[in-house]
Amino acid sequence: MRSANLLNDFAFKYVFGEDCKEANDALKSLLTVFLERKVHHVVVKN
Repeated sequence: MRSANLLNDFAFKYVFGEDCKEANDALKSLLTVFLERKVHHVVVKN
């Protein structure tokens, strides 16, 4: 697995960090797949 870098962090925040319903729903869906359990609420902090 590659290590995280600044570009990966920027891309993640750009896609999932926006304060809108679509970004929040996308992040919940992604986490649901990876964690294999339902995610009801997420908060992205800086």
